[in-house]
Amino acid sequence: MYYIWIVCDNRCKDVYLPDSSNWTGEIALGQNDTGWDSDVRIPIRTLDNICYVSCAKGFVWEKRQKKRSEVEIHDQLALVMTKDKMRIGLVFSRCDIQNTIFKKYLLPQNARIEIGRNPNCAICFSDSSVSGVHGVLEIKDGCCQYTDSSSFGSYINGMRLKGYCQLHFGDVITLAGGIKIVYLQSIIAVNSMKLLVHSKLTPAKLTLPQSALREEGDEIPSLITYHHRMIRIVESPDDTPVAIEPPPGKQKRNSQPIWLQLGPSLTMILPMATGVLASGRSASGLVMIGTSSALAVFWGLMNTKYRKKDDEQSEAKRVDLYTKYIAEIGDELRGLNEKEYNRLMISNPDVGQCALFPAENRRRLWERMPTHPDFLFVRLGKGRVPLPSEITTQAERLSLVDDPLRDEPKRLIETYSMIENAPVTLSLRDNPMVGILGTEKATAFAKAW
Repeated sequence: MYYIWIVCDNRCKDVYLPDSSNWTGEIALGQNDTGWDSDVRIPIRTLDNICYVSCAKGFVWEKRQKKRSEVEIHDQLALVMTKDKMRIGLVFSRCDIQNTIFKKYLLPQNARIEIGRNPNCAICFSDSSVSGVHGVLEIKDGCCQYTDSSSFGSYINGMRLKGYCQLHFGDVITLAGGIKIVYLQSIIAVNSMKLLVHSKLTPAKLTLPQSALREEGDEIPSLITYHHRMIRIVESPDDTPVAIEPPPGKQKRNSQPIWLQLGPSLTMILPMATGVLASGRSASGLVMIGTSSALAVFWGLMNTKYRKKDDEQSEAKRVDLYTKYIAEIGDELRGLNEKEYNRLMISNPDVGQCALFPAENRRRLWERMPTHPDFLFVRLGKGRVPLPSEITTQAERLSLVDDPLRDEPKRLIETYSMIENAPVTLSLRDNPMVGILGTEKATAFAKAW
């Protein structure tokens, strides 16, 4: 893993990079880290165990790297980037997990403890950035004072020390190279095991309570819990647009009364009847007229029945095809709705789920980085959330025919355009000022943030 020592004017910050071979992220330096009026973000990534760092926006590299946009890091390297009067120094070095482990030592009363590279120092480090006598701890009457006497300087809680200062419980003394000394009243905690040559102080022994003791042969539980930060794959919402076609037009023929359909045929028989009566052939003529009339009525009725059946079959086919189409679109929209609901539930767990992550040793601790689109998204609760996919349909046209299918697209839009009972989030990055209206419960909710 890589350790980075970052210096901005009179302030410092140290960063441990994830112990992973392939990832992309940023080093975020806030105004408290730099003392400047704006934040600074330094792009950084690793590929096949090689680290690459780019200049922050508006900054340029000094010296050899001045013309490069991205610098490749091998084991140990010092870089400087500048912008106007702002200057950021970065020192990269390889380290292992031991660099994050602290050893504790008892502080003697009324004593002078020298810290440095000199072998005679009570606490000796081998790093070249540590001076012979880098600093001195003076304990007197229960109080502790630290005095810096180095070339590279000492930092107290991230601020460079000028001269000396009185230490308080929890104060952190930081030296270049990743060396930290934490003042804990009667003891001090020291890290950088590889750089620590020796300590003449008495180690502080931690005693476990009686309830934590185990029988002989039982495994003693570790005092350190390791949480692995894995590369996070951010799933983007599926915003595939969905277009719903309107139903095909309903075919409507103008129905005619039966007498209008039979009228032309019967009209053709009248001249025949007149001729028969005029010729005096009444018997045979009447038979011919009767037969013609019966056939005209029969074929007229058959034509009417056929047209009606054909209309019914066409309408049934239209309804069946469009009903199947609406069912397919409904399945597609239902799938998009459920997919987005699951994505929101996984990406935005509630407080109860987050509280269980450490206990269940899950690999989801501190997974969001400033480069992720949902960074600083806060879950407010559950409610109705719009579906990312846009559902469109053609505007309804005026029709003189009553069509029961015309409302189907509207029904699908009303059913699936909103996701019910899904996590409702608020982006604090996009909304830096947030107000909550309500009674005492709203006030308590705001304070809980």
